[in-house]
Amino acid sequence: MLASDAVAAGVLYGGGVSESDAVIATGLGMYWVGAPLVHLANRNPRGAEASAGLRLAGPLIGGVVALAVGEAACGTECGVRAGLYGAGLGMLASSVLDIAVLSKTQPAEAPLFISLSAGSF
Repeated sequence: MLASDAVAAGVLYGGGVSESDAVIATGLGMYWVGAPLVHLANRNPRGAEASAGLRLAGPLIGGVVALAVGEAACGTECGVRAGLYGAGLGMLASSVLDIAVLSKTQPAEAPLFISLSAGSF
């Protein structure tokens, strides 16, 4: 999970430096679906659902709260910048919670592959 987040962060950074909306959108998509896919690969569907929700809610809440505080403190321009920083902090917090808490949940006991040998019926 840490690797998928690191790649997403690198793509986001590259998109910001190059001012490319398409690269930024790609990085955001990688951030949002990367870790849930890792949970699914580890047979943890509940972790995948929680991860997707956390990775959507964290940046949204962080961005909205920071935007409101920034606008109240020094106006619209400052508020937008604060909102972006808040969304980034929300992303970081969501990633840390995902790695620290959700990756520790036990996977479902369902087998990944079904055996069709003669003795399995």
